[in-house]
Amino acid sequence: MTVVKLVAADTIEERVLDLHSHKRTLADGVLADQATPMTLDSARLEALLC
Repeated sequence: MTVVKLVAADTIEERVLDLHSHKRTLADGVLADQATPMTLDSARLEALLC
């Protein structure tokens, strides 16, 4: 069974899903004990909040 989720562009839902993706990547890096830390710069933070 394949599930496809449609998300409208430029919506809060799209920003929340983007934030979840970033958090998942960050958590994967921590759990994998990667030497390169992930950062959240001001431009990315602004994009998520605006």
